[in-house]
Amino acid sequence: MKKVSLLTLAVLLTFSVFGAVQANAQDCNPERLAHHCVKNINKQADRCIAEIAHTTHRCLHRIRYLLAHGQVKEAFRTAHRCAERIVRIRKVCVGRIAKTCDRCIHVLRKLGANELAERVSLACRRTIERVNNAAERAIKAIRHAVSDGCSVDTAA
Repeated sequence: MKKVSLLTLAVLLTFSVFGAVQANAQDCNPERLAHHCVKNINKQADRCIAEIAHTTHRCLHRIRYLLAHGQVKEAFRTAHRCAERIVRIRKVCVGRIAKTCDRCIHVLRKLGANELAERVSLACRRTIERVNNAAERAIKAIRHAVSDGCSVDTAA
Protein backbone atom coordinates (compact mmCIF):
# COMPACT_ATOMS: atom_id res chain seq x y z
CA MET A 1 0.00 0.00 0.00
CA LYS A 2 2.84 2.36 0.84
CA LYS A 3 4.47 1.74 -2.56
CA VAL A 4 1.23 2.61 -4.33
CA SER A 5 0.92 5.83 -2.32
CA LEU A 6 4.50 6.82 -3.13
CA LEU A 7 3.94 5.94 -6.77
CA THR A 8 0.75 7.99 -6.76
CA LEU A 9 2.62 10.92 -5.27
CA ALA A 10 5.42 10.55 -7.82
CA VAL A 11 2.90 10.47 -10.67
CA LEU A 12 1.13 13.56 -9.38
CA LEU A 13 4.35 15.48 -8.88
CA THR A 14 5.69 14.48 -12.28
CA PHE A 15 2.61 15.64 -14.11
CA SER A 16 1.93 18.75 -12.07
CA VAL A 17 5.54 19.95 -12.24
CA PHE A 18 5.89 19.36 -15.95
CA GLY A 19 2.37 20.45 -16.83
CA ALA A 20 1.70 17.35 -18.90
CA VAL A 21 -1.33 16.29 -16.90
CA GLN A 22 -3.22 18.09 -14.21
CA ALA A 23 -4.28 15.37 -11.88
CA ASN A 24 -5.21 14.92 -8.27
CA ALA A 25 -5.06 11.92 -5.99
CA GLN A 26 -8.25 10.39 -7.40
CA ASP A 27 -6.97 10.64 -10.99
CA CYS A 28 -4.42 7.83 -10.77
CA ASN A 29 -6.85 5.57 -12.56
CA PRO A 30 -4.82 4.36 -15.58
CA GLU A 31 -7.75 4.83 -18.00
CA ARG A 32 -8.25 8.41 -16.86
CA LEU A 33 -4.54 9.07 -16.99
CA ALA A 34 -4.30 7.69 -20.54
CA HIS A 35 -7.29 9.76 -21.63
CA HIS A 36 -5.79 12.86 -20.06
CA CYS A 37 -2.43 12.24 -21.74
CA VAL A 38 -3.99 11.82 -25.19
CA LYS A 39 -6.15 14.90 -24.65
CA ASN A 40 -3.05 16.86 -23.62
CA ILE A 41 -0.93 15.82 -26.61
CA ASN A 42 -3.80 16.62 -28.97
CA LYS A 43 -4.08 20.10 -27.45
CA GLN A 44 -0.33 20.58 -27.86
CA ALA A 45 -0.54 19.45 -31.49
CA ASP A 46 -3.49 21.74 -32.19
CA ARG A 47 -1.55 24.72 -30.82
CA CYS A 48 1.49 23.78 -32.93
CA ILE A 49 -0.55 23.34 -36.09
CA ALA A 50 -2.25 26.68 -35.48
CA GLU A 51 1.15 28.33 -35.05
CA ILE A 52 2.39 26.71 -38.27
CA ALA A 53 -0.74 27.90 -40.10
CA HIS A 54 -0.37 31.43 -38.76
CA THR A 55 3.30 31.57 -39.75
CA THR A 56 2.48 30.21 -43.19
CA HIS A 57 -0.29 32.74 -43.71
CA ARG A 58 2.00 35.65 -42.77
CA CYS A 59 4.80 34.31 -44.97
CA LEU A 60 2.59 33.75 -48.00
CA HIS A 61 1.23 37.27 -47.67
CA ARG A 62 4.76 38.70 -47.49
CA ILE A 63 6.06 36.57 -50.37
CA ARG A 64 3.17 37.56 -52.63
CA TYR A 65 3.72 41.20 -51.76
CA LEU A 66 7.43 40.98 -52.58
CA LEU A 67 6.81 39.18 -55.85
CA ALA A 68 4.13 41.68 -56.86
CA HIS A 69 6.70 44.43 -56.33
CA GLY A 70 9.43 42.68 -58.31
CA GLN A 71 11.56 41.78 -55.30
CA VAL A 72 12.22 38.18 -56.31
CA LYS A 73 15.48 37.70 -54.37
CA GLU A 74 13.90 39.01 -51.18
CA ALA A 75 10.89 36.73 -51.78
CA PHE A 76 13.25 33.75 -51.98
CA ARG A 77 15.07 34.84 -48.81
CA THR A 78 11.75 35.29 -47.04
CA ALA A 79 10.58 31.86 -48.20
CA HIS A 80 13.80 30.31 -46.91
CA ARG A 81 13.47 32.03 -43.50
CA CYS A 82 9.83 31.01 -43.29
CA ALA A 83 10.60 27.38 -44.06
CA GLU A 84 13.32 27.40 -41.40
CA ARG A 85 10.87 28.91 -38.89
CA ILE A 86 8.29 26.23 -39.65
CA VAL A 87 10.93 23.52 -39.23
CA ARG A 88 11.90 25.03 -35.84
CA ILE A 89 8.25 25.17 -34.74
CA ARG A 90 7.78 21.56 -35.81
CA LYS A 91 10.94 20.42 -34.07
CA VAL A 92 10.05 22.11 -30.77
CA CYS A 93 6.47 20.86 -30.89
CA VAL A 94 7.36 17.29 -31.77
CA GLY A 95 9.98 17.30 -29.00
CA ARG A 96 7.48 18.59 -26.48
CA ILE A 97 4.84 16.07 -27.53
CA ALA A 98 7.36 13.21 -27.48
CA LYS A 99 8.48 14.19 -23.98
CA THR A 100 4.88 14.24 -22.73
CA CYS A 101 4.26 10.89 -24.42
CA ASP A 102 7.35 9.31 -22.90
CA ARG A 103 6.32 10.43 -19.43
CA CYS A 104 2.76 9.20 -19.85
CA ILE A 105 3.82 5.84 -21.26
CA HIS A 106 6.41 5.40 -18.52
CA VAL A 107 3.86 6.08 -15.78
CA LEU A 108 1.25 3.81 -17.38
CA ARG A 109 3.78 0.99 -17.57
CA LYS A 110 4.74 1.57 -13.93
CA LEU A 111 1.05 1.22 -13.10
CA GLY A 112 0.96 -2.08 -15.03
CA ALA A 113 -1.30 -0.68 -17.75
CA ASN A 114 0.78 -1.92 -20.68
CA GLU A 115 -2.12 -2.13 -23.13
CA LEU A 116 -3.08 1.46 -22.35
CA ALA A 117 0.56 2.49 -22.70
CA GLU A 118 0.58 0.95 -26.20
CA ARG A 119 -2.61 2.80 -27.13
CA VAL A 120 -1.13 6.07 -25.89
CA SER A 121 2.05 5.31 -27.85
CA LEU A 122 -0.01 4.82 -31.03
CA ALA A 123 -1.91 8.07 -30.37
CA CYS A 124 1.43 9.82 -29.88
CA ARG A 125 2.80 8.55 -33.18
CA ARG A 126 -0.34 9.68 -35.00
CA THR A 127 -0.27 13.07 -33.31
CA ILE A 128 3.38 13.63 -34.18
CA GLU A 129 2.62 12.57 -37.76
CA ARG A 130 -0.18 15.15 -37.86
CA VAL A 131 2.25 17.93 -36.83
CA ASN A 132 4.87 16.74 -39.34
CA ASN A 133 2.27 16.67 -42.13
CA ALA A 134 1.11 20.19 -41.30
CA ALA A 135 4.70 21.43 -41.46
CA GLU A 136 5.33 19.65 -44.77
CA ARG A 137 2.16 21.14 -46.31
CA ALA A 138 3.14 24.60 -45.08
CA ILE A 139 6.62 24.38 -46.58
CA LYS A 140 5.19 23.12 -49.88
CA ALA A 141 2.75 26.05 -49.96
CA ILE A 142 5.61 28.49 -49.42
CA ARG A 143 7.72 26.85 -52.14
CA HIS A 144 4.79 26.92 -54.55
CA ALA A 145 4.12 30.57 -53.82
CA VAL A 146 7.69 31.47 -54.76
CA SER A 147 7.89 29.20 -57.79
CA ASP A 148 4.43 30.23 -59.07
CA GLY A 149 5.29 33.89 -58.62
CA CYS A 150 8.59 33.48 -60.47
CA SER A 151 7.07 31.51 -63.33
CA VAL A 152 4.56 34.30 -63.85
CA ASP A 153 7.38 36.85 -63.85
CA THR A 154 9.49 34.89 -66.34
CA ALA A 155 6.55 34.29 -68.68
CA ALA A 156 5.86 38.00 -68.95
